[in-house]
Amino acid sequence: MIGFKSFLEDFIKKDHLTVTYRDNDMRVTKGYGSIKCNFVVFNNISYVKGLQHNLTPISQLCDVGYEVLYNKREGKFVDQMNVTVLFAK
Repeated sequence: MIGFKSFLEDFIKKDHLTVTYRDNDMRVTKGYGSIKCNFVVFNNISYVKGLQHNLTPISQLCDVGYEVLYNKREGKFVDQMNVTVLFAK
């Protein structure tokens, strides 16, 4: 999920869809699109107006073969060939 519509490519407006957070709080999405970052394309990213932090679906990344590694200072996504495709500090 993302709170910045301008980051999404191929945005498709779709009203009345909802997302549910872990604490069962629900929000209405305004549509969805894709984000390209380095060599990775994230599809079906929901746009939630007013969302203050972008939420990365870690389980979905793992389902398609990425490994997600975190420690106190950084995080990275590694592909099946052990190449770091995303890195954050």
